[in-house]
Amino acid sequence: MNKAALATALALTLASSAFASLKTARASLEATAKCKPILAELQTLAKTNLEAKFLLATCLTGGYGVPANLEQAAALIQTSAAGGWAESQNTLGQLYFDGSPALKIARDDKQALEWFRKAAQQKYPEAQFNVGAMYGNGYGVPQNQEEAFRFYALAAGQGNSKAQNMLGTAYQEGKGVAKDPLQAVT
Repeated sequence: MNKAALATALALTLASSAFASLKTARASLEATAKCKPILAELQTLAKTNLEAKFLLATCLTGGYGVPANLEQAAALIQTSAAGGWAESQNTLGQLYFDGSPALKIARDDKQALEWFRKAAQQKYPEAQFNVGAMYGNGYGVPQNQEEAFRFYALAAGQGNSKAQNMLGTAYQEGKGVAKDPLQAVT
């Protein structure tokens, strides 16, 4: 996963957490993009907390003040995703969609869609957008513009700007919805 994708993942809305120290760790990561000062705390929290596993995986992908360990990062993301952390599920979906030779993950659109759906079911807007894109382009599922529109609308309703743009395009071009140039610009 590239640094831009990690920065995007870190910038996503902070999910509620019972651990004040975890919130502090996330804020520190977002503010400094450096993991070294909080690594020990993240490692401790990651033993029992899915969000901490995701944040530690982010650190271990490299470039954030600690040595890269892609195998450990992938294992943490997979564990966190399997445990139900939406951010990890979406990230794992992206890994399957892109494929990652470094992590020995082959591109697999069906697996990508499965993980995106799991996160989308938790109302995770980036995943809702991704499911819409999968339907809109026919990746891992037969192309279905109506379903794409439905998922874009869910994500757009939560402020996802990419989904809002796709809704405008759908109204402008009549993809998955009746053509409505006025609605396209509102």
